[in-house]
Amino acid sequence: MVKLWFTMKKNTSMTPNYKSNASRHTLKAHTNWLVFFSIFTLVTMFPVVAQNDTQNSLLKGTTEKNQEVKNEEIVNKYSQETAFFNAATQAYNESNFQLAIDYYEKIIAAGYHSAELYYNLGNVYYKQNDIASSIYYFEKSLLLNPNDQEVIKNLGFAQKMTIDAIPSKEVNGIGKAYLKLIKSQSENQWGFFCILLVCISVTLYLLYYFANTSMAKRFFFTTSILMVLLSGLAYLNASLVEKASKKDNPAIVFETAKVLSEPNSNGIEAFELHQGTKVQVLEGFSNWYKIQIADGQIGWLLQNQIRPLKE
Repeated sequence: MVKLWFTMKKNTSMTPNYKSNASRHTLKAHTNWLVFFSIFTLVTMFPVVAQNDTQNSLLKGTTEKNQEVKNEEIVNKYSQETAFFNAATQAYNESNFQLAIDYYEKIIAAGYHSAELYYNLGNVYYKQNDIASSIYYFEKSLLLNPNDQEVIKNLGFAQKMTIDAIPSKEVNGIGKAYLKLIKSQSENQWGFFCILLVCISVTLYLLYYFANTSMAKRFFFTTSILMVLLSGLAYLNASLVEKASKKDNPAIVFETAKVLSEPNSNGIEAFELHQGTKVQVLEGFSNWYKIQIADGQIGWLLQNQIRPLKE
């Protein structure tokens, strides 16, 4: 069934009233260190989070699926695109798949994008037995909504119709599990966690500074240090997610192609790929792409033979 698109788809032995010069020096050192770390973290993470939020806010369309939220506002703002979408839905239901594609493409050409729109296009192309285009749009839908089980299921159906069966190069079990864990949150989310933990750490340190008992001081200081360490881990995870995102440049093969050993027509054929196969683009040179497939093999393809998913 076609999805609807426009949806919203110290020294603790001293008494509280007396501190030696050494204790004051230690507290001052602790305070300076914590303030430095807090400022460093905020200065480092806030611009990244703010920049990503700004970029995300420029993306038109929505990825949520509660189709009744703000329906009147959406119709008023995107009346033409809504009309195109409704016409595409009707054309799909009447099995006029090419007309449905034309309407969906008009919506994309107007600059609107959503996981549901790409999902619908994937379904239409699947009905036309255009497996490469179907996989391409299912994959684009998952880039916007990675946990959509319906899209994952339909993508699986389409992938079963491809010719190439390439085994994946397995990653170390612990490393793979950790990478999967940190990728469950975005770079922005890890950044917010980092800032939040720093704020909690500063609060705990202030509680430590004004505490009246050695037990309370020990608890607040230890917990504050733990929050600092966790904020450092969150910062590291944000960096890893950002690095992985920049490194990840998937593309779909759109025609049977001979992968060559070098970027020219005189290169030796390394292997052959067929429509619908997913590859990673490593770099570009002239009108060639250096690509890598799931089992680790590397070669060169003409740029018009594949379509990057993040274009």
